[in-house]
Amino acid sequence: MHATTICSSAGRATGDGQCWISITSTFWSCVAHSLGTALAVRRSQEKGAVTNAVAGAFLVAPSDIDRLATIPGYPALGFNPVIMERLSFPSVVLASRNDDRVAFELALAFASAWGSSFIDVGMQGHIGSAAKLGLWPQGLVWLGQFISSISCEAAAQTSSFLR
Repeated sequence: MHATTICSSAGRATGDGQCWISITSTFWSCVAHSLGTALAVRRSQEKGAVTNAVAGAFLVAPSDIDRLATIPGYPALGFNPVIMERLSFPSVVLASRNDDRVAFELALAFASAWGSSFIDVGMQGHIGSAAKLGLWPQGLVWLGQFISSISCEAAAQTSSFLR
C-alpha cells in the first residue's frame, strides 16, 4: 500500500518552499525544496518527532534562511536558525553553484552537518520554476536513484524486523 501526502509552505507570502511526503505502511520519505528543506530538517529535530519511520529526505535548493531573515520585510520568518544537526535517516542535498538564496559552500556545509550526500547540479540558479528546467529529467533520475537506494534500505530493515 502506498499513499502520498503533500505538505507545503507555499501558502506563506514568499510562495516558496515545498515538501512532498510519500508514505508506505512502514516508512515515509520526504522531497523538499528551498524553505521546505528548512521545515523538513527542523521538523525532524523536534521533540517527539517520529524519525524512526523516515526512509529518507531529498532536499533540493536549501535556502540560507539565517541571511534571508535579516532582510527587512522578508515575509517567511520563523524558520531560522538553520538546524545544523545530523539527520537520523538517509538524505541528499542538491544545490546549484549560482543559487541566489544560498552560497554553494554553505549548501555543502548544510549537507555535511546533516550527514547528507551532496549533488552539485551545476549552474541552475535556484532550481525552481524561475530556472526554467521544466520537468528536469536529470532531477528525476537523481530522485529515482535516491528512492531506489532508500527503498532497498527500508526493505532490508523490514525483513530484519520480521526475523
